[in-house]
Amino acid sequence: MLILKKLGLISILFEYFQVGHAKFNAATLKIIRAIVASREIELEELLRMNIIEKINAIMAEFVTSNPEWCSDHLLVIMHEILHLAAELKKKKANSTLP
Repeated sequence: MLILKKLGLISILFEYFQVGHAKFNAATLKIIRAIVASREIELEELLRMNIIEKINAIMAEFVTSNPEWCSDHLLVIMHEILHLAAELKKKKANSTLP
């Protein structure tokens, strides 16, 4: 993932990660899943790239059509985001303790 970040490809891949984009496919979804699961990108950066809105739009689109090829990957991404949020909350709570 570090190589993708150094080459500036992560933001490009996140551009592809949306309903209707010509390059949104199973491979793109698997790469985004690996990026999020690597936890090398902070939650704040993922949020700046609108990951929540994109996941919602993708789920809304594919639940009505053909979710088999993407639903498992989307669920893993959402699971990782929830873990990142929980860890961030713990970190903030611990930093406010005396």
